[in-house]
Amino acid sequence: MTEGGFDSRLRIAVVIGSVRKPRLADPLAAWLGRELTAIDWLDLAGAVLLVPGIVAVAYGISAQDGPAWVRIATAAIGAMLVAVFSARALTHPEPLLRIGLLRNPTFGRGAAILALYAAPYFGSALLMPAYVQVLRGDGASVTAALMVPGAVGMGVSLHVAARLLERLGSRLVVGTGLGLAIGAGLLQVVVLRPDTPYPVLGVLGLLQGAGTGAIMMPTMSSSSRDLHGPDLTSGSALLSLVNRVANGMGTVAVSALFTVLAAAMTGGASLIDMAGSGTADRAAQVIAAVDALRSTQAAACIVMSLALVVRLRSPGRVSAILGRRDSAVKAEGVR
Repeated sequence: MTEGGFDSRLRIAVVIGSVRKPRLADPLAAWLGRELTAIDWLDLAGAVLLVPGIVAVAYGISAQDGPAWVRIATAAIGAMLVAVFSARALTHPEPLLRIGLLRNPTFGRGAAILALYAAPYFGSALLMPAYVQVLRGDGASVTAALMVPGAVGMGVSLHVAARLLERLGSRLVVGTGLGLAIGAGLLQVVVLRPDTPYPVLGVLGLLQGAGTGAIMMPTMSSSSRDLHGPDLTSGSALLSLVNRVANGMGTVAVSALFTVLAAAMTGGASLIDMAGSGTADRAAQVIAAVDALRSTQAAACIVMSLALVVRLRSPGRVSAILGRRDSAVKAEGVR
């Protein structure tokens, strides 16, 4: 529960009468660390709406079997449940997630950047194992080795970006990270072939990992700068959920797109068919499947580019600093 900013103290569904039940109210208020409102409760109805809604949307997108109308209807029902949850959260006194925080320009922009980048980036992570182990026939150890440069680049970039964030501002740091990650992804689309040297892919993975490190943490840190008190905790939880849902939805969408493109370009052959030995036209199928993988990667880069557009449309560092100073001056005047 503590991960992603969730409050580790569970809100119990209980109606408190501070006059009628002082012995119960006082210890619970001390446990929660604040004075009790009329109702402190866990929004179970919100969870009932949100969780099945997300699962239904993911299933509707990813399912390959069954009639198309069933998949479309499932995804539509899931989207409707999520929409009902969002509308309810805007008016509920203690919602499961404070969706209204997305109206804050800084916070809403950060959430959009996270969703638009995390979905295609983490979703396309499944493409490399398919390329190495199925299309090229190499072992899982090769796949693991190709993942190492990306992890190293991300780790180094996290430390560098944290130091540059206050000095240069999130617009420049995150914008640079997005440009680097998108550029590395596009280069991978250009150079990817059935026999592309693994060191080349490792270098591109290093660059994309470095870009990702300059995107995720700075975006989450800067998005919450205008939030205070309970909104700060709820904002952290909401950003974590946006990130996780985007990861899941991205994985589902990328997998479905690659499956459809591979089947269309290979004449209906599946990855299982191409993994088997002794197929007469396997070489032609592998070339077509690599082209499908490149097209999927290109689509992922297009979605990432939307995150860059959102980031560059935000105010620059100077105007953001001046805006915060004006807010501080007004706050002092009110006092």
